[in-house]
Amino acid sequence: MAREDLALLDDMERLIRLKVHVGDVAEWDLIKIQAGRVQYQQDLLNAQVAYRRAVRDLVSLLGVSGPGPTPTASDPSSPVETWTDIEPVGDLHAEFVTLSLEDLRQTALENRPDLQAARYAVESARHSVNLAWALRHRDIDVGVEYQRIGSDNTVGLVVSVPLFVFNDYREAIRQAQAQLAQAEAQLTSVQAQVLADVDKAYEVYASALQTLRIYTAETMDRAQASLHIATVAYKEGEASLLELLDAQRTYNQTRRAYNQAQFDYRMSLFQLEWAVGRPLPSPGGTPQAVP
Repeated sequence: MAREDLALLDDMERLIRLKVHVGDVAEWDLIKIQAGRVQYQQDLLNAQVAYRRAVRDLVSLLGVSGPGPTPTASDPSSPVETWTDIEPVGDLHAEFVTLSLEDLRQTALENRPDLQAARYAVESARHSVNLAWALRHRDIDVGVEYQRIGSDNTVGLVVSVPLFVFNDYREAIRQAQAQLAQAEAQLTSVQAQVLADVDKAYEVYASALQTLRIYTAETMDRAQASLHIATVAYKEGEASLLELLDAQRTYNQTRRAYNQAQFDYRMSLFQLEWAVGRPLPSPGGTPQAVP
């Protein structure tokens, strides 16, 4: 987009230079266009730097390493290769997915790892309480012995019963019960947090979906047609330079807003996947009505 904007500015500058040459417009229009070139060149440079950083982040996540060429000192704004050859495929068209808030909440309650861990902690604490109570039961040991010494035969019975006078495991039981109560409170807190995460992610998804519906292909076509009409009108002397620049600015803003809406929608789906703890259904179908 930054390269296209700069190319569009070049076309506009050539048009104005021609009109200045034939005396249709004042040279002031050409000066204004030339003064605005700096911003377009800066936008292109910023876009190139952001792209190189994004590629480095991507290859780092993929575990790919290796040095890459750097911009030359003579022309730091020139396009440079990144660490590795990456060719994006596909387009920015978003495939809508039909989502239900209740289904998402239920899926999160069944799949969120932190919630599952909290449930396991409660189950473990319950077993600890049962173990502490089991330790209070007296284990009676019974033994039988037989001895023969000469002509004497002796049979004996030994019974051992612990008294638990000084240790009845009450403190161990209380500690286990306190840990169980703590685990149950933690489970309640985690469950509430999970549902809150789903609700917030769904609100972001609903907002992103509504915004994306605004920026359709028809909207882009209208913005481009408006710029074309303004350009033709300026050539014919029916529009001012201010009107032409305003049409170009509207076209650029619409394209950027369209791309941002696409990005925000995909990020909202990612946040929903994180909130529910599993991938969402495959894209397809008509997006559901969002309140």
